Amino acid sequence: MFLESLDRDAKRFLPKAAAALSRIPRAVAAPRIGLERPVREVCNQLSQHAVGTLVLLSGRMVVARDMAHAFFAQLLRKGQSLPEYLKRHPVFYAGPSETPPSYVIGSLGPTTAQRMDPYMPELMARDACLITLAKGPRAPSVAAACRQYGGFYLATVGGAAALVAKENVVADRILDLAHLGMEAVRQIEVKNLPALIVIDDKGNDLYAAMDKTAVSANTGARWRSERRPEIEVQPKMVAVRRSWDYVARKTPQILPEPLP
Repeated sequence: MFLESLDRDAKRFLPKAAAALSRIPRAVAAPRIGLERPVREVCNQLSQHAVGTLVLLSGRMVVARDMAHAFFAQLLRKGQSLPEYLKRHPVFYAGPSETPPSYVIGSLGPTTAQRMDPYMPELMARDACLITLAKGPRAPSVAAACRQYGGFYLATVGGAAALVAKENVVADRILDLAHLGMEAVRQIEVKNLPALIVIDDKGNDLYAAMDKTAVSANTGARWRSERRPEIEVQPKMVAVRRSWDYVARKTPQILPEPLP
């Protein structure tokens, strides 16, 4: 018979990372972004902040993932119109688990964004999915589409799905494709949902910039991108610290997944 428990001191496995994070000063309060207005107005507010900025989102958004996006692509192939909700709300790539008693929704965590990457240029060209939320890096084509169409990609904290469902989701209903079960399209209302701006409307990509900076540090070369302005490392590390602090403060036994 074996008993399992979560490790409450996982940071001991990352002494160098923990030491680096401890040297970063705490950042100012995160900007609050209201979603109860046209998506373009939300984009205008997000555009005032650099990639790596932690924001707190409040308002309605659509939840849709793999099977729903395959359906949207099928509509386009048939020459049909996309649902209006894709143009009116941010889209969160997720699929909740079964809703437990007294909860608004079951555990709701971000799924990997890259599986939806092939759909993005065509959707954004039609003013759909201008703001998306998920986890992990995205293809260069998504950054290019965000630059061309004025869109954004935000990352939410992985590994804290039950916490998000309990503390940040205040309403939930099935919106479309109910027969898909957990992959049905839903509309949720969130309150102070933390998210990082990863790709902005200028084509800046937080994760790509961090990778480039790491390469530069190892080779002694200075990185400059022809497609995007040079981005400072400090704001990115502050953003990582913010994300880490949020989860560590709420549930000390859970640490966020490593950034790609």
